[in-house]
Amino acid sequence: AGTLDVFLNLVVTMGICLLFGLDWITSFLIGSVVYATSSSITAKILESSKRMANPESEFLLGLLIFEDLVAPITVAVLVSLTAGTAITGLAFGLIIVKIVGLIIGAVVIGHLIFSRMGGFVDRYLSQDIFILFVVGIALSYAGLALMLNLSEVLGAFLAGIILAEAQRTQALEYSVLQVRDLFLPLFFFYFGTTITFGDGVPMMPLLIVLLAWSIAGKIITGYYGARLYGLSKKVSLRAGLSFTQRGEFSVIIASMAPATIRVLSGVFILSSAMIGLLLFGLAPKIATALFPKKEKLQKHKVPGT
Repeated sequence: AGTLDVFLNLVVTMGICLLFGLDWITSFLIGSVVYATSSSITAKILESSKRMANPESEFLLGLLIFEDLVAPITVAVLVSLTAGTAITGLAFGLIIVKIVGLIIGAVVIGHLIFSRMGGFVDRYLSQDIFILFVVGIALSYAGLALMLNLSEVLGAFLAGIILAEAQRTQALEYSVLQVRDLFLPLFFFYFGTTITFGDGVPMMPLLIVLLAWSIAGKIITGYYGARLYGLSKKVSLRAGLSFTQRGEFSVIIASMAPATIRVLSGVFILSSAMIGLLLFGLAPKIATALFPKKEKLQKHKVPGT
């Protein structure tokens, strides 16, 4: 399902952009914007709509984790590709080597150091300084990624892998929830302030095509991916209709784009999020309408049998 997601929503979207005359780096950037479903929005509405216990939720969350592994790598590649230097096979290979090296470094640090810090976490977890410690680890590894001309997003994501080796995942997650809840709205707000419409929304035909394909691509991914996962047709359709909203990773990627593409991407993200929320709410009704429950035949007892 994850591979199907990458092909339909990243590769095919790149092809659409190339057909509209965009260069391949811009096409890759827009494809990356279209690719990533919002983990935060999807998880939040799954919880608020009390659908977390539904059979499709485990599949959706697994697919979101797959995207969360791929998206930081695409961000790291895009940071290097948009740095203004000429891209050769050797330069692209160096980018991949640096990404792999950063990942290996996170695994080694986590396994050798943080796997032995369970007692430290238990001792200082309730103190305010522990939040600064966690944020400091995230900023430090993000800074290392920047030194390597990669994305700080990849570094911060890998910092989470490092901290998880302390095997106090729930306690660590709870300690940073307030920090997340504070900065996530500011993050979206800041992105909104960077968009200047000027003469209006550029490349409107491309925007309409991208919106139509992005919705279709995610529904196809969700439906056929869920079928491969072993879910019924009704549940698979409900999963596909619940998978169309874009959010945080799309915003991060769009912030690296030139002004015109940033406006296009910003309108796409906002429109996709709104349509995604609508489809998520209507998903159970649509799935039930297309795949109604079969009425059970009532057994009538015949006298004398």
